[in-house]
Amino acid sequence: MVSSGLAMALMYWVGRKSGDWVRRRFGQKKRFMELYDRLAGLNDRYGVRGQVLIRMMPVIRTFSSVVSGMLGADFWPYWIYSMVGNCIYSGVVIALGYYVTNLFL
Repeated sequence: MVSSGLAMALMYWVGRKSGDWVRRRFGQKKRFMELYDRLAGLNDRYGVRGQVLIRMMPVIRTFSSVVSGMLGADFWPYWIYSMVGNCIYSGVVIALGYYVTNLFL
């Protein structure tokens, strides 16, 4: 969880510092803009509390830190809700792995 929290903080910082450059560079790519618009919509709709939901979505969770930084979300509320969502997601994945392994062994 510590490494996850540090990675989220680093990617948030990258999004915060280089958000304009990323938008200019990748803004013409359709897939990037779809993902960005989806995350921005979730962020607008739920605020930083939406990070708990975003952390449950396998592909989107990877880019949410950068997009949250680009959108200028407050860091500490963002980070706390992301950690809560990350703990839930990790717990579910670990539990599923444990139970599925027991079915086959």
